[in-house]
Amino acid sequence: MNFNRELALKLVNAVFDMIPADGQFGPECGNDQIPTNFEMIYDEVKRVDADADLHYGISKLVIISPHLGNYVIKVPFNGMYEENYDYGCSKENGCDYWCRCCCSCEHGVEPEYKDYWCDYSNADSPTGWNYCDAEWQKYKNLRKIGLDCFVAKTYPFIEIEGFKCFIQEIAVAENDANGNETSRVTCASRQKAESLNSEFHCDLNEDWLGLCIEIFGAKKVRRFMKYVRYTDHEILSDMHSGNYGYRPNGTPCILDFASFDN
Repeated sequence: MNFNRELALKLVNAVFDMIPADGQFGPECGNDQIPTNFEMIYDEVKRVDADADLHYGISKLVIISPHLGNYVIKVPFNGMYEENYDYGCSKENGCDYWCRCCCSCEHGVEPEYKDYWCDYSNADSPTGWNYCDAEWQKYKNLRKIGLDCFVAKTYPFIEIEGFKCFIQEIAVAENDANGNETSRVTCASRQKAESLNSEFHCDLNEDWLGLCIEIFGAKKVRRFMKYVRYTDHEILSDMHSGNYGYRPNGTPCILDFASFDN
């Protein structure tokens, strides 16, 4: 494994040195997703490794450095985060929690803006809040049945103060890719991808899915989509261009898969 463990430990400790005393670490607001003490964490990480960079989403912080080897470090958020929008629409209408960032829901109901706090919860992990651990659980399950080629390799790294941190193989997200990876995907593969999306009610990018078909085979792609839908009981519907991409060798993979549908 090409991984600089010594540097990784220093970088993770730099993050935890700046986590608030109450042990809660996460976005200041669910909309802008800026982690608490982010500027202090960023400065401390840069002090350890000037070439390191930090990325973050709603559930985790990612440490990236060319000196880490072929992996990145994922640190979970914890505690509570603030939301400041809400639908005035009932779940009986079929409104989805993650649709609330839209201007209005599919039933035409405008969002009501208000402040409230949410716990990190519902993660598919032993803690219920660690979405990095949820990725590890899913990766293990997929590896057991020979379908791990569709997701980035993920392994436990270290636990600090109750936070289990993980490492994941490097992959470039679609929104950062140059487009060359899918430039030669055939029309037949795109049509097959469209058919699979329809069958499993998914919204995967058909160029990316077509590349999966050409590299891994249509039968294996269908097995993966069927597993997610009927064994994991999820739908591949959260595959925006920051969640899927390509390994350095050009093979496609999903790089954020704590949950496939939210």
